[in-house]
Amino acid sequence: MNWIHYLWEKIPELRKLGSKDFELSKLIARIHRTRSEVVNIQVAISQIHPIHKVDRDTALLRLNERIDALNPCRVAWLKQPFISNELMHEVIPSVSAIKVIEIVNGQYVAFEGNGRLYALKKVFDQLDIEVDLYVLEKDSKISRRVARILRLNQLNVE
Repeated sequence: MNWIHYLWEKIPELRKLGSKDFELSKLIARIHRTRSEVVNIQVAISQIHPIHKVDRDTALLRLNERIDALNPCRVAWLKQPFISNELMHEVIPSVSAIKVIEIVNGQYVAFEGNGRLYALKKVFDQLDIEVDLYVLEKDSKISRRVARILRLNQLNVE
């Protein structure tokens, strides 16, 4: 999937942007500014939490398409030690990998790729996937922003 196609799919969502989206964009910008490195890790999907709900019409449509694409892969993927970014991209393409930050020891929040994460969680109970971990210096603003966005989206991370 290329950037133009990605942006074209996002156009219907522009009218529905609100304060939660503004808060998320500020968080993402801060993550990119303050990261010390980005590393690929394999992690169980149960340890990755979405930062927002997938509740807009276009996003729900895309979520269902991803679930339909993943269902035929279920048996084969469960036999793999982990699912690489490349394999995920073949079945549920996107412009980037699922991007996460660690919020507490061994628990992560996805700030990019929430639709793919929801689809994976719907199809698989347990599955290790490859993600891009953004390593951050200790930053209380990021922690507070993550907590605020989770509250705004009525999501709990335990």
